[in-house]
Amino acid sequence: MSRVINPESAGRNRTRLMQWVALACAHVIKERSLDTRSDALAFIAIALGEIAAGVETTAAAWEKRDYWLKADQFRREWEWTGRAGERLRTAVERGNTHEAVAVLAELAPRLAGVTLPKRLPKELPWKGAGEKLTPRA
Repeated sequence: MSRVINPESAGRNRTRLMQWVALACAHVIKERSLDTRSDALAFIAIALGEIAAGVETTAAAWEKRDYWLKADQFRREWEWTGRAGERLRTAVERGNTHEAVAVLAELAPRLAGVTLPKRLPKELPWKGAGEKLTPRA
């Protein structure tokens, strides 16, 4: 029996999500409509949470191989994603645009090295993200 290889690894997912977060941040900066801004902000909060979960998956895999120091260093290097995602999530839920802008300002240096995808997705990934973040009853 051969090995099963998962093409959607945590690293590839993390890279793709970081590209989409950078794209969403650029969209928030140039967009004037509050509805599309809130969707993009909600998407960024959700994506940062997914990145934080992927970081834990990667670190757990390294710990299985007894790379404890590498796993701890990797967690420290990416711990900002969970904190920023939670801050942005609470800012979006409360409608606090000043806090959301402050979080995006803190994200800017982290996203400086991210290269945007060459082919943009046909449908913007943040469409409807506001509904996912704060579902209405």
